[in-house]
Amino acid sequence: MMRRQHLLQIAIVLCAVGALRAQQPDAAQIAQERRDAEIDAPKLVEALQLKPGMTVADVGSGFGAMTVVLGHWIGSGRVFATDITEHALRQTREYVIKEGLTNVTVIEGAAAATNLPDACCDAIFLRNVYHHITAVEAFNRSLMAALKPGGRLAIIDLEDRSGGPIPKGVPANRGGHGVPPGIVVDELEAAGLTHIRTAEKWPPGQPTFLALFRKTGFPIAPHGALRVHCAGRPSSDIALATATSSSVLDQLNQQYTWVRGGDAVDELEPATPVEMP
Repeated sequence: MMRRQHLLQIAIVLCAVGALRAQQPDAAQIAQERRDAEIDAPKLVEALQLKPGMTVADVGSGFGAMTVVLGHWIGSGRVFATDITEHALRQTREYVIKEGLTNVTVIEGAAAATNLPDACCDAIFLRNVYHHITAVEAFNRSLMAALKPGGRLAIIDLEDRSGGPIPKGVPANRGGHGVPPGIVVDELEAAGLTHIRTAEKWPPGQPTFLALFRKTGFPIAPHGALRVHCAGRPSSDIALATATSSSVLDQLNQQYTWVRGGDAVDELEPATPVEMP
């Protein structure tokens, strides 16, 4: 009897070790994810209109390949990496240290929140994460809160048209282990974000799609001025005492109207003839 219990305890330990090893990426997987991130990062930078010095969040960062690639690219900016699993957070922290990056902050997320600081990010992206979200409304509110005015959100995900099993706890309207892009648009628009465009097969040649959103508001230029894009006229900077100067924003709301221009990017054009500052 004692021998049987001892063997059972050994079996339990071996199962636990096996599960832990299964969660840890091997060297080949890490190398492949890094190669993929190096290829995809320039496309993501373009979609999010990132520039060195900005702040971007990798929500559901996994083992950190895209996080470290962007950490090297963003320079004096900052990358937030969030995940809800301890092994992924540990792997990302170790990866960041190994790469010698000091501009990456790793944050433990939650089922209903990113746990990012309010208005911290010029851009946020989720890759193959959105279809796992269970507390959709609360989580989307936290995405909205973490974006700066004018900030961009990219959802990169896959629609499962095979009718596969839906991940536990997620809404039934996903239709399988994925999410239709139309549902992503509806849910994030309900959270207050503006849909810019959806790209099928993004990155090119892949089965995933990219749904791009923008938080309405006036983007603040790096030197603390408000950048105003007027259709058919050069950009103009309006100096602000603070980024949230309500009197200035109220005045601009009276003088300008948000329009679609160029690459489906929200811009400003005069609603009535006015003198540009």
